[in-house]
Amino acid sequence: MVIDDHSRSSLGIFTNIFPYDSFFMPLFVFISGYFYKRKGVVDNLRHKAKHLLLPYIEWSLVGDLVAYILRAFGVVDWYVSPFNLKALYNIFFTGQLSSITGAAWFALMLFWISVGYNLIINVLLRYIINHKRTIFTFLSLMFVIFGLLICEACIQKLNTNSALTFVFRTIWYMQFYHFGYIFHMYLEKYIQNKSGLLICASCIIINSLLIVMYGKDIISFPHSSQMNSFKIFWTPLIKSMTGIWFWYMICRMVSGSFGERKIINILAENSFTIMCSHLLFVNVPNFFLCDQYLMGNKKFNKFDYNNFRGGCLVQV
Repeated sequence: MVIDDHSRSSLGIFTNIFPYDSFFMPLFVFISGYFYKRKGVVDNLRHKAKHLLLPYIEWSLVGDLVAYILRAFGVVDWYVSPFNLKALYNIFFTGQLSSITGAAWFALMLFWISVGYNLIINVLLRYIINHKRTIFTFLSLMFVIFGLLICEACIQKLNTNSALTFVFRTIWYMQFYHFGYIFHMYLEKYIQNKSGLLICASCIIINSLLIVMYGKDIISFPHSSQMNSFKIFWTPLIKSMTGIWFWYMICRMVSGSFGERKIINILAENSFTIMCSHLLFVNVPNFFLCDQYLMGNKKFNKFDYNNFRGGCLVQV
């Protein structure tokens, strides 16, 4: 979905009803929460740093090195020097260095979410160990309330700096991490025997009504990395959860046919690498277009060379 969206391909699986930008990032966080296991605060921090933070930093630096080489050959100017405080701040909090690995912001966000959520769970369960369901119900309510308030705050342009954007983004996405965990622990067993077609149909009806009422552009939020594309404070939650439910049911129905295939396992095992590097590869055709534009080929005179050279990875 991510590659399909970033490459603006014509595949667009169910995007007329479930636009990618209306649910797929919450879906990834939901999946991560689904597999959450409580650990000690220090052990969890060490584990997440090893498997999320350090690989993300390595890919960011590798991507920046590639950008430096491309700039040295006069191809594009995507390089951002990592040798200053602003760059260090960005690489640890906002997830932006070179646009080549711009999509890797998700890994950084997931690191802070998983560390923060584990800390919250450890603190709460330490003092209220016999009331887990009450705690999780309370957390669900709080996450929904804070999520709605954050959406409205972003609509009102209150995320005026990168620090606020980091806080808003972490808390807003943490609700889906939490929902993934409680779904796996408490809710999944109740829908095992439910009709997948009925649930999918319900999600389709809800999304179709929202699209008819507001339009696809209004209910999508394509720039959630910067928390600046929400239009209505309550639709992102509804769209995210219906998209998650729909694709969960689809995966459950087809898992018997595709779940054990070798190609599926290869993609799953290399999902981090794909996430961090795919923007470079989906733009390979644009390097050809750029070369043709610079060679004076009039067939490509509409190519947006200035944006492409300056760091905007123009889709074909």
